Amino acid sequence: MKPQELTIGQLISEKRQLRVPVYQRSYEWTPEKQLDRFFEQLKDQAKRIETGSERLVSHYMGTLLLISDRGDVQKLIHDIVDGQQRLTSFFLAIAALKDASHSFGLHSLSSELDRHIFNDTDIPDFRSKLVPNAKERGIFDDLLRLGLEGMKENILYSNFFATTGALKQKGSETPKALSAYHWLQQNFSRYLSDGENEDIRTKANALLMALTDQFKLIVIELEEHDDPQVIFETLNTGAEPLAAMDLVRNFIFHRASKEGEASQNDVENELSSKFSPDTFWRASIRQGRFNRKRLDHYLTHMLAAEMGKEISIHELYKEYKSFADNYYGAHSVVDEVKTLTKYTETYKTISDGKSSINLDSTESDKALFWLKNTLEAFDVGTAVPIIFVTDTLPNITDHQKAEIYNAIESFIVRRAVCGLTTMGRNLFFASIARKLKSNPSSGFILDVLRQSDSDTTRFPDNDEFRKAFFEKEVYKTLRSKRVGLLLRRIEQQTLTDHDERDNLADNLTVEHVMPQKWNEHWPLPNGDFYSSSEVYSSEMKKVANQRESLIHTFGNLTLLASKTNPALGNDNFEIKKQKRLGISKLKMNLEISNEEVWDVEQILSRTKRLFNQAENIWRTVR
Repeated sequence: MKPQELTIGQLISEKRQLRVPVYQRSYEWTPEKQLDRFFEQLKDQAKRIETGSERLVSHYMGTLLLISDRGDVQKLIHDIVDGQQRLTSFFLAIAALKDASHSFGLHSLSSELDRHIFNDTDIPDFRSKLVPNAKERGIFDDLLRLGLEGMKENILYSNFFATTGALKQKGSETPKALSAYHWLQQNFSRYLSDGENEDIRTKANALLMALTDQFKLIVIELEEHDDPQVIFETLNTGAEPLAAMDLVRNFIFHRASKEGEASQNDVENELSSKFSPDTFWRASIRQGRFNRKRLDHYLTHMLAAEMGKEISIHELYKEYKSFADNYYGAHSVVDEVKTLTKYTETYKTISDGKSSINLDSTESDKALFWLKNTLEAFDVGTAVPIIFVTDTLPNITDHQKAEIYNAIESFIVRRAVCGLTTMGRNLFFASIARKLKSNPSSGFILDVLRQSDSDTTRFPDNDEFRKAFFEKEVYKTLRSKRVGLLLRRIEQQTLTDHDERDNLADNLTVEHVMPQKWNEHWPLPNGDFYSSSEVYSSEMKKVANQRESLIHTFGNLTLLASKTNPALGNDNFEIKKQKRLGISKLKMNLEISNEEVWDVEQILSRTKRLFNQAENIWRTVR
């Protein structure tokens, strides 16, 4: 390696072209996180230059890692292995200063700034000193060619601007390069306008000198025998801004480059089409203890589906390299990438956030709807690999898919209601996904679940499920969200598709029919309000004890719109019936409202009815 300490001016004054490889991330700098601080540093340096201060101290902006294009014998073209974010920001700043200077009539300075952006050449492809990746090349070229006012009028970009000419900040998915350029140009314009005409020229010149002379980079040019992939990993492993997929992309493209340009183009087309839109895949979501980008969660599930083993999300890049070496060492990179992306549509389907089923949904679509909601409510992302494999099996009927989804849902729900451990299921689900590829049938899944007899993987039979359903205080042992989903699922069995879509809304929350503080609001059968300090007959004590044991069980829980819960929580049964239960569209509430009283007998009777439905939904495999 050849490290050098260079100012920005020294770096870009030479006749050279710096290219951002296709595997690099899109431009990410924002005013809030990086640009504001950068601009304050720039203004400070410019003011020192204006006043002739002798206290000029250079700002070191980090490392820039370059490698010469192996096909370029003159060594004029360099790929940026690391540091493209800061370097792109400098070019955007120079272009934005040129735009602002031009608007103030400083045409000679504007021309001088051009020399920092473009090479003096007649070769079109070599004209730009910085070439962003293919994804951003168009907008970058248009910014340099059109300027801010031209971008506002261009049909490709006008939708990013409000009618006032201001850049839209929310809901417009504005490209970050455009947002950064706009912010820098506006700030340059405000800074320059704060003074007389002569001051404007002085300020603009000081800004240019500050940009080119007072900001330095440690530029490392790799030798031909240096491996850019190894150095890229060393610099970026563990860095917070990078998703594991960024390292994976670099790893893939580094190997694709050895297979030729056609392979690189095929890989880029596959990745860009399947991992789109970027806003979806780079959004952070929580799964279990991990709050990571969807890209990382997807990669975890994909590797588990392909390798049939538990995947460490902390070592995702290492896990992927192992996968590539062991499964695709003798195959093309294009084939490898098609395996990497083949589950993307399935992942989007189970991440769509829909709360109802379409009327024309297939049997497997309906089963998948309830399974994905179950995985979310019970936080069981480790079952996703089974969905990946099932949804992409070539020779499987829709009914068989539904059977697989229903079986996994039943396994999760029955074990949760029975209070069984969640340990060991990560590997269990991954191994099922792997074996399902060579045994593509619902019968295989049912056999695996039926034969599993360890505490960590066994499927509860009807007797165990019934006992837990009747006796477990599920409001305590399961979260309210989970109980709510199970009640929604039971209610769904009694409704038409139209009723299900209209009435099982997301705002339904779990409500105790007999309130938790029943002793203060619901009298005993003899008319007395219960107090532990009073003396009661053995019969009344028995009722009190039974109430206490049943209050948090399924039979005493229902669903009501959240806005009505606070007002109804502790009302007596008659008022609850009149205000909400009796006018509810949910059949479970109408059944409750038909009761004359609500006590131990009614709770036990309703528990039995609910279990009969639950037993039919979450069926046994035994």
